[in-house]
Amino acid sequence: MCHYTLEEIRNIRRTINELGFEGREILEKYSDEHLREICNGIGPDWMPELARDVISVMNPALEPVAALHDVAFYEGGSREQFLEANRCFAANGTLAAKAEYRWYDPRRYRVIWQARKFAVICDRFGWTAWPPQR
Repeated sequence: MCHYTLEEIRNIRRTINELGFEGREILEKYSDEHLREICNGIGPDWMPELARDVISVMNPALEPVAALHDVAFYEGGSREQFLEANRCFAANGTLAAKAEYRWYDPRRYRVIWQARKFAVICDRFGWTAWPPQR
Protein backbone atom coordinates (compact mmCIF):
# COMPACT_ATOMS: atom_id res chain seq x y z
CA MET A 1 0.00 0.00 0.00
CA CYS A 2 1.34 3.45 -0.93
CA HIS A 3 1.85 5.93 1.84
CA TYR A 4 1.53 9.08 -0.29
CA THR A 5 -0.85 10.37 -2.93
CA LEU A 6 0.58 11.70 -6.19
CA GLU A 7 -0.18 15.25 -5.04
CA GLU A 8 1.77 14.66 -1.82
CA ILE A 9 4.69 13.26 -3.83
CA ARG A 10 4.64 16.37 -6.04
CA ASN A 11 4.70 18.57 -2.93
CA ILE A 12 7.54 16.55 -1.43
CA ARG A 13 9.55 16.83 -4.66
CA ARG A 14 8.89 20.58 -4.78
CA THR A 15 9.97 21.02 -1.15
CA ILE A 16 13.16 19.01 -1.71
CA ASN A 17 14.08 21.18 -4.69
CA GLU A 18 13.05 24.52 -3.18
CA LEU A 19 15.05 23.88 0.00
CA GLY A 20 18.05 22.65 -1.98
CA PHE A 21 18.40 19.31 -0.23
CA GLU A 22 21.72 17.54 -0.59
CA GLY A 23 21.43 14.61 -2.98
CA ARG A 24 18.22 15.86 -4.59
CA GLU A 25 19.56 15.15 -8.09
CA ILE A 26 18.72 11.48 -7.55
CA LEU A 27 15.03 12.32 -7.97
CA GLU A 28 15.45 13.40 -11.59
CA LYS A 29 15.44 9.83 -12.86
CA TYR A 30 12.14 8.91 -11.19
CA SER A 31 8.56 9.75 -12.12
CA ASP A 32 6.12 10.82 -9.42
CA GLU A 33 4.38 7.46 -9.81
CA HIS A 34 7.64 5.59 -9.20
CA LEU A 35 8.46 7.79 -6.19
CA ARG A 36 5.05 6.95 -4.79
CA GLU A 37 6.03 3.27 -4.88
CA ILE A 38 9.44 3.90 -3.29
CA CYS A 39 8.59 6.38 -0.52
CA ASN A 40 6.94 4.89 2.54
CA GLY A 41 7.04 7.58 5.23
CA ILE A 42 9.53 7.76 8.07
CA GLY A 43 10.84 4.33 8.99
CA PRO A 44 12.11 1.16 7.35
CA ASP A 45 10.03 -1.12 5.12
CA TRP A 46 9.99 -3.87 7.75
CA MET A 47 8.25 -1.56 10.23
CA PRO A 48 4.45 -1.87 10.24
CA GLU A 49 2.76 0.84 8.18
CA LEU A 50 0.83 2.09 11.21
CA ALA A 51 4.10 2.66 13.10
CA ARG A 52 5.60 4.54 10.12
CA ASP A 53 2.42 6.63 9.91
CA VAL A 54 2.66 7.56 13.60
CA ILE A 55 6.34 8.53 13.29
CA SER A 56 5.58 10.54 10.14
CA VAL A 57 2.68 12.39 11.79
CA MET A 58 4.94 13.20 14.76
CA ASN A 59 7.68 14.51 12.44
CA PRO A 60 5.97 16.19 9.46
CA ALA A 61 8.91 18.47 8.65
CA LEU A 62 11.06 15.37 8.08
CA GLU A 63 8.79 13.66 5.55
CA PRO A 64 10.56 15.16 2.51
CA VAL A 65 13.89 14.27 4.13
CA ALA A 66 12.77 10.67 4.60
CA ALA A 67 11.42 10.48 1.05
CA LEU A 68 14.79 11.44 -0.41
CA HIS A 69 16.45 8.96 1.95
CA ASP A 70 14.03 6.25 0.76
CA VAL A 71 15.18 6.83 -2.82
CA ALA A 72 18.83 6.56 -1.78
CA PHE A 73 18.01 3.28 -0.02
CA TYR A 74 16.11 2.08 -3.07
CA GLU A 75 19.18 2.64 -5.24
CA GLY A 76 21.64 1.17 -2.75
CA GLY A 77 25.35 1.01 -3.44
CA SER A 78 28.56 0.98 -1.45
CA ARG A 79 29.11 1.42 2.28
CA GLU A 80 30.27 4.98 1.53
CA GLN A 81 27.01 5.72 -0.32
CA PHE A 82 25.07 4.30 2.62
CA LEU A 83 26.86 6.56 5.09
CA GLU A 84 26.45 9.54 2.76
CA ALA A 85 22.70 8.95 2.51
CA ASN A 86 22.47 8.97 6.30
CA ARG A 87 24.65 12.08 6.57
CA CYS A 88 22.37 13.80 4.05
CA PHE A 89 19.36 12.85 6.19
CA ALA A 90 20.81 14.83 9.09
CA ALA A 91 21.87 17.77 6.90
CA ASN A 92 18.55 17.92 5.06
CA GLY A 93 16.68 17.63 8.33
CA THR A 94 18.47 20.77 9.48
CA LEU A 95 17.46 22.56 6.26
CA ALA A 96 13.85 21.45 6.72
CA ALA A 97 13.80 22.58 10.35
CA LYS A 98 15.20 26.00 9.50
CA ALA A 99 12.68 26.45 6.68
CA GLU A 100 9.75 25.40 8.86
CA TYR A 101 10.54 27.14 12.15
CA ARG A 102 12.13 30.44 13.20
CA TRP A 103 15.32 30.47 15.28
CA TYR A 104 13.45 31.14 18.53
CA ASP A 105 10.95 28.29 18.08
CA PRO A 106 11.96 25.21 20.12
CA ARG A 107 10.39 22.97 17.46
CA ARG A 108 13.26 23.91 15.13
CA TYR A 109 15.76 22.33 17.49
CA ARG A 110 13.58 19.30 18.12
CA VAL A 111 13.40 18.61 14.36
CA ILE A 112 17.18 19.02 14.01
CA TRP A 113 17.70 16.65 16.93
CA GLN A 114 15.24 14.11 15.47
CA ALA A 115 16.98 14.23 12.07
CA ARG A 116 20.36 13.61 13.67
CA LYS A 117 18.95 10.85 15.85
CA PHE A 118 17.32 9.11 12.86
CA ALA A 119 20.58 9.38 10.90
CA VAL A 120 22.50 7.74 13.75
CA ILE A 121 19.89 4.98 14.01
CA CYS A 122 20.27 4.37 10.27
CA ASP A 123 24.06 4.32 10.57
CA ARG A 124 23.89 1.74 13.34
CA PHE A 125 21.04 -0.47 12.18
CA GLY A 126 20.27 0.31 8.53
CA TRP A 127 23.07 -1.50 6.73
CA THR A 128 21.13 -4.80 6.56
CA ALA A 129 18.37 -3.03 4.61
CA TRP A 130 20.82 -1.35 2.20
CA PRO A 131 20.77 -3.16 -1.16
CA PRO A 132 23.65 -3.46 -3.60
CA GLN A 133 23.59 -0.78 -6.30
CA ARG A 134 20.81 -1.21 -8.90
